[in-house]
Parts: sequence; structure tokens; C-alpha cells
Amino acid sequence: MNNEYKKLLHKIVLTPGLISYDLNGPGIKIKKGRFSPIYINMKKIWSYPEILSSVTEKLKEKCIGCNCIIGIETGGSPFASVIAKELEVSLVLTRKKPKNKNIFAGDPITGGGSVVIIDDVLATGLSMQKSLKNIKKVNRKVSLVVILSYGMDKIIEKKYDLTLHSLFKIEDFIQSLPLDKARLLDPYVK
Repeated sequence: MNNEYKKLLHKIVLTPGLISYDLNGPGIKIKKGRFSPIYINMKKIWSYPEILSSVTEKLKEKCIGCNCIIGIETGGSPFASVIAKELEVSLVLTRKKPKNKNIFAGDPITGGGSVVIIDDVLATGLSMQKSLKNIKKVNRKVSLVVILSYGMDKIIEKKYDLTLHSLFKIEDFIQSLPLDKARLLDPYVK
């Protein structure tokens, strides 16, 4: 990781409220029935324009040459909107729950070319799974660009037949934590 990325990651990690811990209890509820000792809420960077702009710029670098940007609700939407505008390509947002039997907000995705899906955090790929099925019907090349990946990149690339670009891996993230926070996580990362 180059120095520019290290500086950006350090700013992200220090964002107030970004990281929540419950190391002694059942964990933080992530989804129904799923708990984690640590929760990273990447949406917190939205309130810090310098960080938001820097992250958006790094994501945009991975999108050059695409025909369409797709933002995953809600984590990818703000980034996707800015990137689509700056690259002057079409923007489509996906919903988690269909509205009028449609998961896309915006014009339907048509034609070939390349599409980039933007999301904030990638754990399993389930957030993009529904929209990906519809995208694959009409597009030749699909890339997924995320801020933070939990390390299943190769598996997800193969499973969904796409190219994946992650600005940071969870290991990078943990190594960038202040020492007192990193020590708290020792039992969970070994």
C-alpha cells in the first residue's frame, strides 16, 4: 500500500463513531441473528468532506472507462452519484427491497459495455447479488469497487464472475488502528 493510501486509511480509521466494539458481550447486531465483536460503519465518513472526497477520488480511479455506475443502497449510493457525474456516465441505484417489482432506481440497464458496482463494505457479496443477476443479462463486463473488503475477494470474483477492486482489506484496517484499539482485537484476529 502506497503512502497516499496509508494516510487516507489513517484518517478513515480515526473517524469518530466509525468503529463500534462489544468484545465482552454477544457482539453488535449486524443483521437479524448475526453479531460481531466489531462493527465498522463506513457511512460515518459521509460527514467528513475531506475524507469523503478522497475516498470518492480513489474509487473513481477504478471506474475509468465504464459505461455505467451502479450504487448499492445505501453504502455505495453517495460515492456512485459523484463518480457517475464526474465521469459523465449513467447512474443506476439499486434498492434492497423492490419497488413496483424493480430493484433499480433510474433507467434500466441496457446494452453491453462495462458496468461498475460501487459499495462501501464487502463481506459476502449478498448486497449486490440480486442486482448482479439483472446486470449480467445485458452487460459483458462487471467490476465491483469497494472501500473495505473482509478478505473473500477471490471467492467472490469467481462466484460472481466479476473483477473486484478493494481500496483496503480488513487486515490493512486493523493494522492502522491506534495501538490501544488494535490490542483489544488481538483475540479476534488471530
